[in-house]
Amino acid sequence: MQNIAPKVKAIQEQYKGRDQQEMQIKVGELYKQAGINPLAGCLPTLATLPVWIGLYRYACCPVLQQTT
Repeated sequence: MQNIAPKVKAIQEQYKGRDQQEMQIKVGELYKQAGINPLAGCLPTLATLPVWIGLYRYACCPVLQQTT
């Protein structure tokens, strides 16, 4: 990612104040050429999300845990 950062910055400067959608397309093409998946950084966070939801429900909803 660090090796293509100057190219991304150049694309951002080229399209600054202009068509943002076209800029995103160009950056996406650059990522595809470099073989980089921009969503790879958020996948570990998404994988732990069910654990956090479970802990939240356990800690905040003691009424639901009571048996009658």
